[in-house]
Amino acid sequence: MCDQVVRSTTPFMKSLLFYSLLLFSFFHPTSSKGQTIDPTKLNSALAALTKPDEPGFSVAIVQNSKVRYAQAFGMSDIVLKKRNTVGTPFNIASMSKQFTAACIYLLEREGKLATSDKLSKYFPDLPSYADSITITDLIHHQNGLRDYITLFWLRDMTEDSAYGPSSTYQILAKQKSLNFSPGTSFSYTNTGYYFLSEIVRKVSGQDLQVYAQQNIFNPLKMKHTSFSRTHAVKNKANGYYHNGEQFIIHNQLDSTIGQGNAYSIVADWKYWLQEMKNHKLLGAQVWRKMTSPASTIDEKPTGYGGGLLIHDFQGRSTIDHGGDLSAYHSKMTYFPKEDLGIVVFSNNSEIGGSMLTESIYNQLFKTKDSSATSKNVSFVKDTIRNITLDTSRYTGFYRIKDSEAFTLEVKVAEHKLTVNQLWNASEYAIVPDNDSLFHIDGNKDIGFEFIHFKDGKSDEVIIHQNNQHTAAKRMTIIPSIATNIDAYLGVFYNPEIDAVYEVMNDKGSLKLKIAKSELRLSSTGQKDKYNIPENGMQVTFTRSGDDRIDGLKLNHIRVKDLLFSRRSTRQ
Repeated sequence: MCDQVVRSTTPFMKSLLFYSLLLFSFFHPTSSKGQTIDPTKLNSALAALTKPDEPGFSVAIVQNSKVRYAQAFGMSDIVLKKRNTVGTPFNIASMSKQFTAACIYLLEREGKLATSDKLSKYFPDLPSYADSITITDLIHHQNGLRDYITLFWLRDMTEDSAYGPSSTYQILAKQKSLNFSPGTSFSYTNTGYYFLSEIVRKVSGQDLQVYAQQNIFNPLKMKHTSFSRTHAVKNKANGYYHNGEQFIIHNQLDSTIGQGNAYSIVADWKYWLQEMKNHKLLGAQVWRKMTSPASTIDEKPTGYGGGLLIHDFQGRSTIDHGGDLSAYHSKMTYFPKEDLGIVVFSNNSEIGGSMLTESIYNQLFKTKDSSATSKNVSFVKDTIRNITLDTSRYTGFYRIKDSEAFTLEVKVAEHKLTVNQLWNASEYAIVPDNDSLFHIDGNKDIGFEFIHFKDGKSDEVIIHQNNQHTAAKRMTIIPSIATNIDAYLGVFYNPEIDAVYEVMNDKGSLKLKIAKSELRLSSTGQKDKYNIPENGMQVTFTRSGDDRIDGLKLNHIRVKDLLFSRRSTRQ
């Protein structure tokens, strides 16, 4: 889980939508005989995930409050040829949220705030909807606030801008509406944790960076863990993303904290996991709140506690949280019953936290019946790589049924068929068992079954995992050609993000220009409604009483109903 979104032509969306569908976290514990830590096998399995001269990762396995395995791979700085070590600090992205939540609960314990307090108590100049949002809603992602990182991105398509607390507050104060009524739904958003960090400052008189250091990190002897607004962290691993040809350095510029931007080394987490078990510093009451999953008003469980996710897969409980930025990934997974923790940090955009955790888990646990995901679908024991396939039969965009927010892209990358989860930019290769059934390369327990072929292309893909079956329907990319295309053309403005969008005619099709980016619009087949499949945006044109187009409404997974009014000219 983390602060991520979707990747289009840039690495951005990885830095916004850390919260994946549980189905696609690709880490599901199963019944096991026990775990065995074999350093030789772990070294071999993990070393295969990156080349020695590429950015890499650091991992630690903590059991019974002791580090049983710690190792680092790849480079922390490609230019200077510095290698990652177990003492290298990484930006841990949204894994930072658990520390922010802990600070809030500590202040509540001190009597300095109540989690039932309204947001408006601390920010009285926010719009009136702040009267309906509690601190608890902020912690549990049930606040309905638009995600500020998405708002900055929607303004000019620039990722990871150098925004800070002041500019973040300014853009949030301009928002006229919420995505949903507080408490009625769960939607992972960084905005809530930005406000939590500001509440810590207002209530304690200290910046979150200082308060967390004095009340959590120093007492727990987490000497190499801290929030950073400047990112001036000694000997840190630089973040790198791959542009298709080479690795490009990409370090954070924003000075906001709370939602993310803590730096840490893997070895420090033995102290945090020990505290998670013993409750000596924060106390049992704080930990009970952090590890108790919340529910919405209508009692729908969300699985999210205080900066932590609480899962129960086939009798094995886990507490975890991940983090994803354009060039950093992280994940902490703790098994309370086994008193076992897996902690992974990556500075390579191509190596995700779930991927690393999955690889380590497969080495630690011997699973039963891992050769089949369901009664009806089974996969071969060994990867078949010599099947000759027409990849065009499978490539395209697929939307998870009954969800506008979750879209998959199946494409060819580096001569492999790959799946890209556009909601969190997780990408992985799939290999064939036959001409319709595939599994993730390196994980035979998760399958993709392409069905209902029409005109040589699959119309649907079924994802099989742990006896669960999720359907995704192919999205038909319809050129936005219209006989009255001129009626749509023009300049549109939204004051909430101070953004100008221009709708242009591109050889008879509609194209949306946002700053320097030009995005094609794909018709949904419905009047005035279009998709941008590459980044998950939906655009709906609005009309006046005389049926003339007077604006457009933008929807994204983190921002709903952003209204643009039509201008006669660009200003």
